[in-house]
Amino acid sequence: MMDETHNNYQAVCNLTRAWKNKVGFKFGGLLIDTLVCNFFNSHSDYKNSEYYDYPQLLKDFFYYLKNLNKDQSYWLALGSNQKVYNKDGQFVSKAKKAYDKIIDVENNSIEMHEKMKELLGSKFPNQIEERVHKSLSEDYNFDDTEEYIEGQYPVDIRYNMEIKCDVDQDGWRKTPLRKLKFLHANKKLEFSIEVPEEVKEPYEVKWKVKNIGSLAREKNMIRGQIIDGNRDKHTHTETTQFKGPHFVEAYIILNNTVVAKDRISVPINISRN
Repeated sequence: MMDETHNNYQAVCNLTRAWKNKVGFKFGGLLIDTLVCNFFNSHSDYKNSEYYDYPQLLKDFFYYLKNLNKDQSYWLALGSNQKVYNKDGQFVSKAKKAYDKIIDVENNSIEMHEKMKELLGSKFPNQIEERVHKSLSEDYNFDDTEEYIEGQYPVDIRYNMEIKCDVDQDGWRKTPLRKLKFLHANKKLEFSIEVPEEVKEPYEVKWKVKNIGSLAREKNMIRGQIIDGNRDKHTHTETTQFKGPHFVEAYIILNNTVVAKDRISVPINISRN
C-alpha cells in the first residue's frame, strides 16, 4: 500500500494515531491501519496527494470514518484477511466531532492550520506547518508560547478521563461548565479530574490553558504552556479574565508516558462583562 500511495498511506496512519492521542481515546493500531487502507482503496485520487492536499484529505477521511457502523464487529485486515475487531466504536463519534470542526473551514487557511493543530497536535507534515506558520507570523506579531505534551513525553492513550469544571462567583451557586453555553468575564473556574482506577501511584498530572483565536494573537496572550496544577495535581483554578475563547487540557503521565488526557472548552462572551 505504501508504494501505491507514495507514502501517503503511512502518513495518514501516523496522523490518525496522532489524532487518537491528541484527542484522547482508544483506537487500536491494526484497526487504524485497516481503515486507512480501506479509505485509500475507496478514494484512489488521494494516493498521489501532495501535502497541500491534506486539509481536504482530512475532511474526506473524517467523513469516511464518521459514516462507518460503530457497532460493526470487525473489519478484514489488508492482505491477511485477519479479523480486526472493533472494541467500542468510539472512533466514529470522535470522527464526527473532528469533521464538524473543519468541514466549513477554508483549506490552507490560518484557521484550518489551527484546527489541524487542535486535532493532530504539533506533529503534522512539516511542509504544512512551515508554510502556514509563515503566514501567521506575517499577519500577527505575537509570541507563540504554546507547548505540546507530545514534545515532552511519549503519548499512548490507554484510559479514558474527563475534566470537570465548576463555575463559581460570589452570589452564585456553583454550576458545571458543561451546562453553560457561554460565560461572562470575571468568573472563577475550578477544574478537576478523577484518575482512572487502573492508574496507580506514582503518576503525574499536567495541565495546559490555551487562549485561541485572533483576539489572543492580537493581544499576545496565547499562553499554552504545560504546567502543574495550581492547587494540587488533580485540580487547577482559573479566572475568566481573558475575554475570548480558550481551552484547558489535562494529562496523566504514568511511567513517563501520557496514558490519559481530556480537553474542555471555555466559551467566553466577549460582548459583556
